[in-house]
Amino acid sequence: MKEIPLFKRGQILKAEDLNILVQEIRRLQNIQADRNSELEVLQTQNGILIRNRKKYILIDDLYKIDEAFNDSTKVQRRCDEKLADIADFFRVRAYPSRKERDNGIYKTIPAYGLMQYIQNELGVDGGWVTDGGFGHEEEGISKKKSSAPPAKHVAQWQSMIILTDDDIEGFNEDGDGHTYINIRDDAHFHRSPSKDGRIFFTDTPAGNEPSGFEIKGEMIGDPALANADTELLRESVEWRPQLKIPNLDIEGEVYTPVNSAGYSFPPAIRIPGSSIIAYEFGSAGKDEGWSAHYQPHHKLEQYGLGFMIKYTAENETGSPLNAYMELDWKIADNGDDISTAGLTSSDFLLPVPAGNSETDLIHAFVGFVAPTQYIDKSLVVVPLFARDAGNGQDTLADRLFIIEVKMIYMTVIVPPGA
Repeated sequence: MKEIPLFKRGQILKAEDLNILVQEIRRLQNIQADRNSELEVLQTQNGILIRNRKKYILIDDLYKIDEAFNDSTKVQRRCDEKLADIADFFRVRAYPSRKERDNGIYKTIPAYGLMQYIQNELGVDGGWVTDGGFGHEEEGISKKKSSAPPAKHVAQWQSMIILTDDDIEGFNEDGDGHTYINIRDDAHFHRSPSKDGRIFFTDTPAGNEPSGFEIKGEMIGDPALANADTELLRESVEWRPQLKIPNLDIEGEVYTPVNSAGYSFPPAIRIPGSSIIAYEFGSAGKDEGWSAHYQPHHKLEQYGLGFMIKYTAENETGSPLNAYMELDWKIADNGDDISTAGLTSSDFLLPVPAGNSETDLIHAFVGFVAPTQYIDKSLVVVPLFARDAGNGQDTLADRLFIIEVKMIYMTVIVPPGA
């Protein structure tokens, strides 16, 4: 760099002096800053001072957001030259302090970050995201985008993410509480247009569903199903809800009547005109029946116990008939007496509709154990299940076929005063 001489006002310059000035002006024109800086030219007593100054993008923050003039740097879209403010999407905020090593010593220093701006309410600016669906591209080397993204390629983070005050862990230098990021409980999970929606969550207390069996479920991570149905891959597990369904089949055992002097075990024969094997309860002679016990593994709140009975009989009369059934039972819990003492009698009628044939099957549901009368793994002792054909309420003159007797959970209404 040549030294530029100083001149007095009105001094006549020589040609060689003017050449020096022109050369230096041309050289100064070629001085450029790098992409992250701008040139700063200062006139001092010692001459002109030129230096690089770091250039920053200006972003509005919490403390300038309401000012009349937005200090945020503008950004421009190429396809239609639309302008936006960088602060609509980002904020500079403090976050919890971090530790930095300085000459072998770790020091706690304030930390600042460029953070994405997500509004707290739906339907307002901020927190937008796009998948880059910008439509067609123009031909040529630059392949300039020719159209803005259509509506279906733009969404808001707050349709999936919500920040709440109830998860606050601490406070940063700006005085803001930092929290956990939460997925909205009504965020959409998408598989196809016909399968797009939320996972249903409820505030109903566990075990208090309005109807059905009260079964608690849990989300389990199944490594065997990882990466089986995903484009993202890198799964270690696939999360799935798991329900532990209780064993609803109530085990039972039927055997020869305890009172074998008064009752005989019914023979098992094929119902005429069918392939069905059933127990035959006669209408005359010694009454048929059996003894049994049943053990439900689980107590289901609000549900009692009873029999589902599948049976048939012939009724050629024009009126309904009934078979009178004797039922004696008791509940024995852990350590209780399982003898025939302290029995409850719950005799009932099995109706046979008019015109019924022996191949027309009938179902009956007989409840007798109230929900309050048993617990998990209670033993239901049934010393007698039999037909009393000689009872005056037994109006069925023909035999009764019982195909199946199964204990089930059912609604049992306790009679008033019982």
